[in-house]
Order: sequence, then C-alpha cells, then structure tokens
Amino acid sequence: MDVSNGINNAAAAPGGKRVVFEARGELFNAPVSEGYTSNLTQSSGAFDRDPAWSPNGQHIAYWSDRSGEYEIWLQPASGDSEPRQLTERGEGFGYTLHWSPDSEKLAFIDETNTIFVVNVETGTTYEAGNTNWNVGHSGRFGYPIS
Repeated sequence: MDVSNGINNAAAAPGGKRVVFEARGELFNAPVSEGYTSNLTQSSGAFDRDPAWSPNGQHIAYWSDRSGEYEIWLQPASGDSEPRQLTERGEGFGYTLHWSPDSEKLAFIDETNTIFVVNVETGTTYEAGNTNWNVGHSGRFGYPIS
C-alpha cells in the first residue's frame, strides 16, 4: 500500500542520510536521496509512533501499543533484529521521545505533564520533574519508579 500521503513524525539519522517516519502505524527507514526503504516494525496489529533516532545512530526508539498499552520500544536502526520493549508503564500516554547526547537515556513527558528519564540499558525509569507546577509535585524527583 502506498503510504506517502500518511507520513507523520519523521526523525533524521545522524549525518542526515536516512530518515525514519511513521505512516499508518508502521515505522519506515528511508534514504534521503538514493537507496531502499524498509518497514522497520512490520506490526500490523499495533500502532507504532513518534520515532526518535539515537545520536550514535544505532537505535530508533518509539512508542508502540503492541503490548496492549503504549510503551517505549527500542529497535536496532539496521532492522536486523527484533525490537526490545524498554518500559512497563501500564496505562497512560507518553509524548515525544528525546535522547541524551550519549545515547544512554531517553526523556519524555506523560499525560500528567510529568517528565521521565529512562535508562536505555536497564529500562529503569526516573521521575525528573513536572511541567504543571500549578498542581504541585510529588517530591519524589530522582527516585526510581520501576
């Protein structure tokens, strides 16, 4: 199926030679000029969204509901192995993923405006703050939640 009219949420690879984008709930790794396009996720039963390419170029992180709830998944950029579920948050909704410059952590904001940081190697998730200061904060900043 031609998905070119449904492209959303693109992220460029370091060096800018490739781009990963979301279309119809799948993630595609495409060249900027010449080369082949591959479907990275091939998960017709899930909705994969908001890809973010790691600064070291090795991984693409994204949100997927393949486990039943939206969780962060990590896919090798090469596409040569299966993705790994990084979080086990359960219910809720997370927004745009942001990599640390060393490619060791991911940050995101959830539906409560809470900022979280995830260790990519271990999956440990830390609360880093809250963007909605009118509501107050928990005082738990820096303590693991999973």
